[in-house]
Amino acid sequence: SPEKGWGYEASVAHKFSNKLYSKATAFYQDINDYLNFTHQRPFNAYNIDKAQLWGFELENTWKLDDASNIFLNYTNLHTKKEGVHANDKVCLSGELDYRPRHTLALGYQYDEGKWHARYDMTYTSEQKATIVDPTSDPLVSKEEKIGGYVVHNLSATYDLTENSFVNFSVYNLFDKNYCEVYGYPMEGRIFTATFTQKF
Repeated sequence: SPEKGWGYEASVAHKFSNKLYSKATAFYQDINDYLNFTHQRPFNAYNIDKAQLWGFELENTWKLDDASNIFLNYTNLHTKKEGVHANDKVCLSGELDYRPRHTLALGYQYDEGKWHARYDMTYTSEQKATIVDPTSDPLVSKEEKIGGYVVHNLSATYDLTENSFVNFSVYNLFDKNYCEVYGYPMEGRIFTATFTQKF
């Protein structure tokens, strides 16, 4: 069944000075027939009768000069579910899988003429999930935790013309060993070089 629901959001922003800007946002989502996907064998997707997500976000930007600024963003997230599937009645019986309570991003951005650079680090707090052991008979579900992690990224862009630019980026700069889904490690340090032409 397709998802249906309502979402609400309220924000307030304030410019404390010519250098400091902040914004706070509260959000709430109420979703019927929430589509959930199991990330281990036997892979399948199914609908959860009702899911709720709520929390708040804080965005802060500090202008260092005309070309550069520092940003600090934070998200606090809570979830609740009312499931009808057997797996929804064990382990994480009251909340959604893979929903970190805290996410924090800190970064630096530079834009001067044709040059653009960005550095950011993102902290994701501990996550939980209900995992089914496919080797058990009968099948046994258990709660697994993914520890919190910090990932750093760096990129530099040079504008060749108004419609073209080159970019060099390094993702997961310090080669952090982490995963976003239990049992599926993310890639290590990645280097990319791209050329983009807009038509």
